[in-house]
Amino acid sequence: MERRPPSQPYSVQVVTPSYQFTGTLEVIGSLIEYLNDDSRDGLVLTDAHIAPLTPGGTLKDLVRPSVTVRRDEIVLLGFPDLLPEVRTLQRREYYIAYTPVGVVKCAFHLLAETVATDFLSTMSGVLLPISEVHVFLFAPSRLPFQERADLMMIGKRHIQLYHSA
Repeated sequence: MERRPPSQPYSVQVVTPSYQFTGTLEVIGSLIEYLNDDSRDGLVLTDAHIAPLTPGGTLKDLVRPSVTVRRDEIVLLGFPDLLPEVRTLQRREYYIAYTPVGVVKCAFHLLAETVATDFLSTMSGVLLPISEVHVFLFAPSRLPFQERADLMMIGKRHIQLYHSA
């Protein structure tokens, strides 16, 4: 019988350009490897609550037993209840990153030899770990959202511009 790596459920908050989600994400093995596994197109959230980000829209909030959120659509992924054990690079550079849903002040974790002005080109993965996070959403959140966190993940493709903090 093949042994599987241990799984760990995480309570998560997810923001995409159009929606916000809360739910549980079951991770098998290392969190960073699981989130950035190229064979995985989406992340399955159980006990999912879904709310549109559009203020005053007609779409109501939904609750579903399970939803799959496309990985490349994730702008922010937070862990409100349990800080996962994530090993990050030691070098930290503080930036303000602009995304479609808000502005994020945080520390990015870089390789020692990375040129800070072009660090995204050297970062691998769809979702990047960020720490000492403070999020300023453009629209009020209809679901709980942790605006300050020790650790979050940010969708690399959704960083429209950035500058030093």
